[in-house]
Amino acid sequence: MMPSRELDALVGKYVVEEIPEIKWYAVNKEETVIHQDFNYQSEADEWLEFDKEHGPERGLKIVRRELYSKYSEDMFDAWAVEERIAELRLQAKYCESLKQVVVGTGEYVGMFDFIHTTPAQRCKAALLAVLDL
Repeated sequence: MMPSRELDALVGKYVVEEIPEIKWYAVNKEETVIHQDFNYQSEADEWLEFDKEHGPERGLKIVRRELYSKYSEDMFDAWAVEERIAELRLQAKYCESLKQVVVGTGEYVGMFDFIHTTPAQRCKAALLAVLDL
């Protein structure tokens, strides 16, 4: 799994147990965001109604998205994963042959001791450990 919103959501739900930020977006048939950052569904619905009344029909719809921190892309956000792994007393080690972090139960070893490990690798290892896979 590559760094993505999907990986961030899995880590947010299962590792960090973050409550996501909820946003609504106006999207077209191809799911391309046309207008974003509605904080409330009512705002999005009003905007869509206004758009329909004052322009040609574009086939837009409103979608709800759960937004999590960018754990798999941003090292700063990955610190929350590091802290959670420490709380759960999981072990993490960098496996040179696999070029990735391996996490398991046992004595905790700081993931950030492994400077070549990307945020995505740290997230995947933490997710596997928490889900016991």
